Amino acid sequence: MVLSCCAYGCNERQVTGGPITFRSFPTDAERKKLWLTKIRRDDFTPSKCSKVCSKHFTEDCFDRQKFGGTWLTKDAVLTL
Repeated sequence: MVLSCCAYGCNERQVTGGPITFRSFPTDAERKKLWLTKIRRDDFTPSKCSKVCSKHFTEDCFDRQKFGGTWLTKDAVLTL
């Protein structure tokens, strides 16, 4: 299955080993509402497979110390 970013106007697709990562929507209702506002899509309801690419987050949204990977902080919201 090809992953692509669901943000309005973004055409990023997942490339194995590529620099762009993809994130699922948060389960917290308040944060999910903020994310939905930021992706600028009317009447969009995210599914379990809906993803947003890392290009929509600033560097301070990532915790790169955790287990050697790139993880979003608990309060990360789309900013770009």
